[in-house]
Amino acid sequence: PTSSPALASVDGATVQEKLDELDLPVEEYNANEAAWVGHLNAPPSEAGFSSALRWTAATAGSWHLMHEASAVFRLTGGTRALVSALAEEARAQIHTSTTVSRIEHGDDSAVVTTSDGTRITAGRVVGSLPQNILPSVEFSPALPAGKTVPAEEKAASQGVKVWIRVRGPITPFFAYSSAHHPLSVVRTEFIGEDDAVLVAFGADSTRISPDDRDAVQKALNVWRDDLEVLDSTGHDWMADPLSGETWMIHRPGQVSRYLEAQQRSEGVLHFAGSDYADLWPGFIDGAVESGLRVARQITAGE
Repeated sequence: PTSSPALASVDGATVQEKLDELDLPVEEYNANEAAWVGHLNAPPSEAGFSSALRWTAATAGSWHLMHEASAVFRLTGGTRALVSALAEEARAQIHTSTTVSRIEHGDDSAVVTTSDGTRITAGRVVGSLPQNILPSVEFSPALPAGKTVPAEEKAASQGVKVWIRVRGPITPFFAYSSAHHPLSVVRTEFIGEDDAVLVAFGADSTRISPDDRDAVQKALNVWRDDLEVLDSTGHDWMADPLSGETWMIHRPGQVSRYLEAQQRSEGVLHFAGSDYADLWPGFIDGAVESGLRVARQITAGE
Protein backbone atom coordinates (compact mmCIF):
# COMPACT_ATOMS: atom_id res chain seq x y z
CA PRO A 1 0.00 0.00 0.00
CA THR A 2 2.85 2.42 0.68
CA SER A 3 4.07 2.16 -2.94
CA SER A 4 1.26 4.42 -4.18
CA PRO A 5 1.84 8.17 -4.04
CA ALA A 6 -1.94 8.55 -3.77
CA LEU A 7 -2.04 6.79 -0.40
CA ALA A 8 -1.74 10.01 1.60
CA SER A 9 -4.82 11.45 -0.13
CA VAL A 10 -7.08 8.77 1.40
CA ASP A 11 -5.16 7.64 4.47
CA GLY A 12 -6.19 10.67 6.52
CA ALA A 13 -9.91 9.97 6.24
CA THR A 14 -12.05 7.77 8.48
CA VAL A 15 -14.56 5.18 7.34
CA GLN A 16 -17.27 7.28 9.01
CA GLU A 17 -16.38 10.36 6.95
CA LYS A 18 -16.54 8.40 3.71
CA LEU A 19 -19.84 6.84 4.74
CA ASP A 20 -21.25 10.30 5.49
CA GLU A 21 -20.29 11.46 1.99
CA LEU A 22 -22.67 8.89 0.48
CA ASP A 23 -25.71 10.71 1.90
CA LEU A 24 -27.68 7.47 2.32
CA PRO A 25 -31.19 7.06 3.74
CA VAL A 26 -31.12 6.28 7.47
CA GLU A 27 -31.76 2.53 7.20
CA GLU A 28 -29.14 2.05 4.48
CA TYR A 29 -26.68 4.20 6.41
CA ASN A 30 -27.15 2.18 9.62
CA ALA A 31 -26.84 -1.13 7.78
CA ASN A 32 -23.59 -0.06 6.08
CA GLU A 33 -22.22 1.39 9.30
CA ALA A 34 -23.03 -1.79 11.24
CA ALA A 35 -21.54 -3.97 8.51
CA TRP A 36 -18.28 -2.07 8.77
CA VAL A 37 -18.30 -2.36 12.56
CA GLY A 38 -18.38 -6.12 12.00
CA HIS A 39 -15.37 -5.93 9.71
CA LEU A 40 -13.42 -3.25 11.56
CA ASN A 41 -14.23 -4.26 15.15
CA ALA A 42 -13.86 -0.55 15.84
CA PRO A 43 -15.88 2.65 15.76
CA PRO A 44 -15.99 3.75 12.09
CA SER A 45 -15.16 7.26 13.34
CA GLU A 46 -11.74 6.00 14.48
CA ALA A 47 -10.92 3.54 11.69
CA GLY A 48 -8.78 4.67 8.78
CA PHE A 49 -10.45 4.59 5.36
CA SER A 50 -7.30 2.96 3.99
CA SER A 51 -8.13 -0.17 6.02
CA ALA A 52 -11.42 -0.54 4.14
CA LEU A 53 -9.66 0.11 0.83
CA ARG A 54 -6.99 -2.51 1.51
CA TRP A 55 -9.59 -5.17 2.30
CA THR A 56 -11.59 -4.54 -0.84
CA ALA A 57 -8.42 -4.20 -2.95
CA ALA A 58 -7.41 -7.66 -1.73
CA THR A 59 -10.52 -9.06 -3.40
CA ALA A 60 -10.19 -7.13 -6.69
CA GLY A 61 -12.48 -4.35 -5.51
CA SER A 62 -15.47 -6.62 -4.86
CA TRP A 63 -17.40 -5.80 -1.67
CA HIS A 64 -19.37 -9.07 -2.03
CA LEU A 65 -16.23 -11.22 -2.33
CA MET A 66 -14.50 -9.34 0.49
CA HIS A 67 -17.50 -9.93 2.75
CA GLU A 68 -17.51 -13.65 1.94
CA ALA A 69 -13.74 -14.00 2.38
CA SER A 70 -13.75 -12.27 5.76
CA ALA A 71 -17.04 -13.48 7.24
CA VAL A 72 -18.35 -16.58 5.48
CA PHE A 73 -15.80 -19.11 4.23
CA ARG A 74 -13.81 -21.21 6.72
CA LEU A 75 -10.97 -23.71 6.72
CA THR A 76 -12.36 -27.24 6.50
CA GLY A 77 -10.40 -28.47 9.50
CA GLY A 78 -10.61 -25.18 11.39
CA THR A 79 -7.84 -22.80 12.43
CA ARG A 80 -6.38 -25.36 14.83
CA ALA A 81 -5.67 -27.71 11.92
CA LEU A 82 -3.75 -24.98 10.07
CA VAL A 83 -1.71 -24.03 13.16
CA SER A 84 -0.89 -27.70 13.81
CA ALA A 85 0.24 -28.19 10.21
CA LEU A 86 2.49 -25.12 10.36
CA ALA A 87 4.00 -26.27 13.66
CA GLU A 88 4.66 -29.76 12.29
CA GLU A 89 6.43 -28.47 9.19
CA ALA A 90 8.48 -25.97 11.17
CA ARG A 91 10.58 -28.71 12.85
CA ALA A 92 11.26 -26.19 15.62
CA GLN A 93 11.28 -26.22 19.40
CA ILE A 94 8.05 -24.57 20.49
CA HIS A 95 7.71 -23.18 24.01
CA THR A 96 4.19 -22.16 24.97
CA SER A 97 3.32 -20.08 28.05
CA THR A 98 6.77 -18.48 27.80
CA THR A 99 6.69 -14.69 27.97
CA VAL A 100 9.60 -12.61 26.68
CA SER A 101 10.52 -9.63 28.85
CA ARG A 102 13.71 -8.27 27.23
CA ILE A 103 15.59 -8.46 23.93
CA GLU A 104 19.19 -7.27 23.63
CA HIS A 105 20.22 -7.05 19.99
CA GLY A 106 23.57 -6.25 18.40
CA ASP A 107 25.20 -6.42 15.00
CA ASP A 108 25.68 -10.20 14.94
CA SER A 109 23.42 -11.75 17.59
CA ALA A 110 20.72 -11.18 20.15
CA VAL A 111 19.85 -12.35 23.65
CA VAL A 112 16.21 -13.00 24.48
CA THR A 113 15.31 -13.03 28.19
CA THR A 114 12.06 -14.62 29.36
CA SER A 115 10.04 -13.59 32.40
CA ASP A 116 11.55 -16.43 34.46
CA GLY A 117 15.09 -15.20 33.76
CA THR A 118 16.00 -17.72 31.05
CA ARG A 119 18.41 -16.25 28.48
CA ILE A 120 18.40 -17.50 24.91
CA THR A 121 21.13 -16.48 22.45
CA ALA A 122 20.14 -16.28 18.78
CA GLY A 123 21.66 -15.24 15.48
CA ARG A 124 18.35 -13.71 14.41
CA VAL A 125 15.12 -12.82 16.23
CA VAL A 126 11.73 -12.52 14.55
CA GLY A 127 9.25 -10.64 16.69
CA SER A 128 5.55 -11.12 16.01
CA LEU A 129 4.10 -9.10 18.88
CA PRO A 130 0.94 -7.17 18.05
CA GLN A 131 1.51 -3.45 17.61
CA ASN A 132 -0.28 -2.46 20.83
CA ILE A 133 1.87 -4.59 23.16
CA LEU A 134 5.26 -3.98 21.60
CA PRO A 135 6.23 -1.77 24.59
CA SER A 136 5.65 -4.75 26.95
CA VAL A 137 9.10 -6.01 25.93
CA GLU A 138 12.21 -4.01 26.80
CA PHE A 139 14.49 -3.62 23.78
CA SER A 140 18.16 -2.71 24.04
CA PRO A 141 19.01 -0.67 22.06
CA ALA A 142 15.54 0.90 22.15
CA LEU A 143 13.34 0.65 19.07
CA PRO A 144 12.99 3.71 16.81
CA ALA A 145 9.96 6.00 17.00
CA GLY A 146 8.48 4.52 13.81
CA LYS A 147 7.75 1.38 15.82
CA THR A 148 7.03 2.78 19.28
CA VAL A 149 4.79 5.74 18.38
CA PRO A 150 2.07 3.65 16.66
CA ALA A 151 2.10 1.37 19.71
CA GLU A 152 1.41 4.41 21.87
CA GLU A 153 -1.35 5.64 19.55
CA LYS A 154 -2.91 2.14 19.52
CA ALA A 155 -4.78 0.44 16.69
CA ALA A 156 -8.37 1.45 16.02
CA SER A 157 -9.72 -2.03 16.74
CA GLN A 158 -11.18 -2.12 20.24
CA GLY A 159 -14.38 -4.06 19.81
CA VAL A 160 -16.01 -7.21 21.08
CA LYS A 161 -16.92 -10.59 19.63
CA VAL A 162 -19.65 -12.56 21.41
CA TRP A 163 -20.69 -16.18 20.96
CA ILE A 164 -24.37 -16.65 21.82
CA ARG A 165 -26.23 -19.94 22.26
CA VAL A 166 -29.99 -19.60 21.86
CA ARG A 167 -32.87 -21.99 22.18
CA GLY A 168 -33.84 -23.57 18.86
CA PRO A 169 -34.74 -24.57 16.37
CA ILE A 170 -34.33 -21.31 14.42
CA THR A 171 -33.98 -20.26 10.80
CA PRO A 172 -30.51 -18.87 9.97
CA PHE A 173 -30.39 -15.08 9.80
CA PHE A 174 -28.03 -12.10 9.45
CA ALA A 175 -28.89 -8.74 11.05
CA TYR A 176 -27.49 -5.21 11.41
CA SER A 177 -28.31 -2.35 13.78
CA SER A 178 -25.85 0.59 14.02
CA ALA A 179 -22.50 1.54 15.52
CA HIS A 180 -24.31 3.08 18.49
CA HIS A 181 -25.62 -0.29 19.73
CA PRO A 182 -23.51 -2.53 22.01
CA LEU A 183 -23.75 -5.21 19.30
CA SER A 184 -23.92 -3.94 15.73
CA VAL A 185 -24.12 -7.15 13.73
CA VAL A 186 -25.19 -10.71 14.49
CA ARG A 187 -25.37 -13.83 12.36
CA THR A 188 -26.07 -17.54 12.71
CA GLU A 189 -22.97 -19.73 12.90
CA PHE A 190 -24.22 -23.24 13.81
CA ILE A 191 -27.65 -24.83 13.84
CA GLY A 192 -28.55 -27.70 16.16
CA GLU A 193 -31.75 -29.63 16.64
CA ASP A 194 -32.81 -27.72 19.75
CA ASP A 195 -30.35 -24.83 19.86
CA ALA A 196 -28.24 -22.56 17.67
CA VAL A 197 -25.01 -20.60 18.04
CA LEU A 198 -24.83 -16.98 16.90
CA VAL A 199 -21.81 -14.69 16.66
CA ALA A 200 -22.10 -10.94 17.20
CA PHE A 201 -19.73 -7.98 16.99
CA GLY A 202 -19.67 -4.55 18.62
CA ALA A 203 -17.43 -1.51 18.21
CA ASP A 204 -16.47 -1.02 21.87
CA SER A 205 -15.53 -3.85 24.25
CA THR A 206 -16.23 -1.67 27.30
CA ARG A 207 -19.94 -1.43 26.45
CA ILE A 208 -20.82 -5.10 26.92
CA SER A 209 -19.32 -8.17 28.56
CA PRO A 210 -19.62 -11.40 26.52
CA ASP A 211 -20.20 -13.32 29.76
CA ASP A 212 -23.10 -11.12 30.92
CA ARG A 213 -26.02 -13.19 29.62
CA ASP A 214 -28.64 -10.61 30.61
CA ALA A 215 -26.81 -7.81 28.80
CA VAL A 216 -26.36 -10.02 25.73
CA GLN A 217 -30.07 -10.91 25.81
CA LYS A 218 -30.96 -7.20 25.93
CA ALA A 219 -28.62 -6.45 23.04
CA LEU A 220 -30.03 -9.34 20.98
CA ASN A 221 -33.58 -8.13 21.62
CA VAL A 222 -32.88 -5.16 19.33
CA TRP A 223 -33.35 -7.60 16.46
CA ARG A 224 -34.96 -10.73 17.89
CA ASP A 225 -36.95 -10.47 21.10
CA ASP A 226 -38.29 -13.95 20.34
CA LEU A 227 -34.92 -15.63 20.96
CA GLU A 228 -33.92 -16.95 24.39
CA VAL A 229 -30.22 -16.69 25.23
CA LEU A 230 -29.10 -19.88 26.96
CA ASP A 231 -25.43 -18.95 27.26
CA SER A 232 -22.92 -16.43 25.99
CA THR A 233 -19.16 -16.09 26.07
CA GLY A 234 -16.16 -14.47 24.43
CA HIS A 235 -12.55 -13.50 25.06
CA ASP A 236 -11.58 -9.99 26.15
CA TRP A 237 -8.72 -9.45 23.73
CA MET A 238 -8.35 -5.80 24.75
CA ALA A 239 -7.58 -6.80 28.35
CA ASP A 240 -5.35 -9.71 27.32
CA PRO A 241 -1.74 -8.71 28.13
CA LEU A 242 -0.49 -10.80 25.19
CA SER A 243 -2.81 -9.12 22.71
CA GLY A 244 -4.01 -5.65 23.71
CA GLU A 245 -6.10 -5.46 20.55
CA THR A 246 -8.47 -7.54 18.45
CA TRP A 247 -7.39 -7.58 14.81
CA MET A 248 -5.34 -4.90 13.13
CA ILE A 249 -7.31 -1.91 11.88
CA HIS A 250 -5.23 1.24 11.47
CA ARG A 251 -6.26 4.69 12.57
CA PRO A 252 -6.22 7.49 9.98
CA GLY A 253 -2.69 8.26 8.80
CA GLN A 254 -1.02 5.28 10.46
CA VAL A 255 -0.40 3.28 7.28
CA SER A 256 1.37 6.10 5.45
CA ARG A 257 3.28 7.29 8.54
CA TYR A 258 4.39 4.02 10.12
CA LEU A 259 3.96 0.83 8.09
CA GLU A 260 7.31 0.95 6.30
CA ALA A 261 9.13 1.65 9.57
CA GLN A 262 7.23 -1.14 11.34
CA GLN A 263 8.24 -3.63 8.66
CA ARG A 264 11.90 -2.55 8.64
CA SER A 265 14.48 -4.84 10.29
CA GLU A 266 16.75 -3.51 13.00
CA GLY A 267 19.95 -5.44 12.37
CA VAL A 268 19.34 -9.03 13.52
CA LEU A 269 15.90 -8.07 14.81
CA HIS A 270 13.03 -8.64 12.38
CA PHE A 271 9.27 -8.07 12.58
CA ALA A 272 6.50 -10.26 11.18
CA GLY A 273 2.85 -10.90 11.90
CA SER A 274 -0.45 -9.75 10.46
CA ASP A 275 -0.08 -6.29 12.01
CA TYR A 276 2.85 -5.69 9.65
CA ALA A 277 1.38 -7.18 6.47
CA ASP A 278 0.99 -5.40 3.15
CA LEU A 279 -2.15 -7.36 2.29
CA TRP A 280 -4.83 -8.73 4.67
CA PRO A 281 -3.62 -7.09 7.92
CA GLY A 282 -5.47 -8.68 10.81
CA PHE A 283 -5.82 -12.05 9.04
CA ILE A 284 -3.82 -15.28 9.14
CA ASP A 285 -3.15 -14.61 5.45
CA GLY A 286 -1.33 -11.42 6.42
CA ALA A 287 0.71 -13.22 9.07
CA VAL A 288 1.81 -15.84 6.52
CA GLU A 289 2.65 -13.14 3.97
CA SER A 290 4.85 -11.16 6.36
CA GLY A 291 6.45 -14.34 7.69
CA LEU A 292 7.45 -15.38 4.18
CA ARG A 293 8.84 -11.90 3.50
CA VAL A 294 11.01 -11.93 6.61
CA ALA A 295 12.12 -15.54 6.02
CA ARG A 296 13.35 -14.56 2.57
CA GLN A 297 15.22 -11.59 4.03
CA ILE A 298 16.95 -13.78 6.59
CA THR A 299 17.78 -16.46 4.01
CA ALA A 300 19.29 -13.79 1.77
CA GLY A 301 21.37 -12.54 4.69
CA GLU A 302 19.68 -9.13 4.77
